[in-house]
Amino acid sequence: MLQPLLGIQKAVEEIASTIEAAKADPEANDKREREIGDLQAQRDMAKWAFWMLVATTFSAFLTGVGVVLVGFTLKYTKHTLEEAGRATGGARHRHGHARNW
Repeated sequence: MLQPLLGIQKAVEEIASTIEAAKADPEANDKREREIGDLQAQRDMAKWAFWMLVATTFSAFLTGVGVVLVGFTLKYTKHTLEEAGRATGGARHRHGHARNW
């Protein structure tokens, strides 16, 4: 029967010492509030870091698509220039024959 009473007495003493410590250090509450604010700021930063990762990944994907499209543009531009060169060569050839005639 004494055990429960000793447990209660110990809990009451711990509560009393906590209250006395809080009275002795009034900045303890401010410190705790700062810690809670810092924790919330860290959580917010983690959330925004995730969204920055998503945005960066999407941007890298779009950059890759753009590079592939520029590659196709260069390929078809080269093809067009080769065809234009053949057409120009043919026109020069015909023009040269017309002069000689």
